[in-house]
Amino acid sequence: MGEDKPYCGPGVTPGKILGIDYGMRRIGIAVTDQNGTFASPLAVIPNHGHKKTAAALADLIKREGVELVVMGLPLYRDGNESPMSTAVREFAAVLAETGVAVTFWEESHTSQRAEDHIKNTLGIRNPKKIAEIVDKMAAYMILSEYIDCNKTTRR
Repeated sequence: MGEDKPYCGPGVTPGKILGIDYGMRRIGIAVTDQNGTFASPLAVIPNHGHKKTAAALADLIKREGVELVVMGLPLYRDGNESPMSTAVREFAAVLAETGVAVTFWEESHTSQRAEDHIKNTLGIRNPKKIAEIVDKMAAYMILSEYIDCNKTTRR
């Protein structure tokens, strides 16, 4: 698997990047343009278990021409990994078996920040509508932060 450090660093592959906000029920997805310079929320897919969901994502990755997957890695405030970090790493290992490069980005509280953005900036208050888009907004935030942090390492 790719880089195991949730911080900026060298080795960023120019090209299309997929961002993932992994959840036990739903997975938020965001994608960059062909050059990997800006992100857009893409979709929310149900989590049907590691193998089935990784296979579905592998199809999407191939269709979209993605070169790198950035998985949000939730950490505790002290920097230690949470039980959800373990689930993310397990899923990332299965996804990497499909041949895609996978790296991690520290993503604590992105779902809460995404929900706050949806409510305060977009003015959406309906809980069902928020649930429909919060995961892809969190994936967008993960991917945007990764891109912004790594801009100086691109060639």
